[in-house]
Amino acid sequence: MSQKNLLSYFFRTILQGDSHSNYLLFYSDEIKWLKNIIRNAMGECYKRDNFSNQNAINWIHLFFSHLLRNYGKTIQFYNYQMGTDFSLILQYIQNNYQTLTLSSLAEFFHYSEPHLSTLIKQNTGCSFTTLIKQLRLTDAISYLINTNMKISEIAECVGYNSADHFSRVFRSSHNMSPQEYRKKHRSQEDLFLPFDGQIQA
Repeated sequence: MSQKNLLSYFFRTILQGDSHSNYLLFYSDEIKWLKNIIRNAMGECYKRDNFSNQNAINWIHLFFSHLLRNYGKTIQFYNYQMGTDFSLILQYIQNNYQTLTLSSLAEFFHYSEPHLSTLIKQNTGCSFTTLIKQLRLTDAISYLINTNMKISEIAECVGYNSADHFSRVFRSSHNMSPQEYRKKHRSQEDLFLPFDGQIQA
């Protein structure tokens, strides 16, 4: 839920309201482990001590983390009002955002552009253009912090035609240039020593 990808934006949006008759479907084969987690979470509900509520929450976190880690690719989101699995559209946007247009997306899924635009707005709270911008900038930030790629290379990777255009969009969202963002956040990263995989008592 805290990830910055398109499905996370989507699920956070639809779970906030009471007007959606929606559900998530996972295909899993490790039922015993999942049942044990649920059993432990329910057991905490009957203990009613100072730790039971937080422990129950932690078990639920483990439950969803396990589902997403092992079966994230099987997620299907169903909206009764739409009669379709809208997550397929979002996954397609996620994988093709660099060059995707609303017209090509509508053609691929056999929707009219106005109808598809409305569906995206209703189910994510954002317009198509805003979603594309969020995806581009999220990946751009990852490149800035974790690679030594040039700004022009990052711009090309996330779907901008020029480094200047990318820099203008980035500055409008973050109030600093990509170079300034990289310098600031890399200097903060340097404050932490890398973990070598060993814990000393």
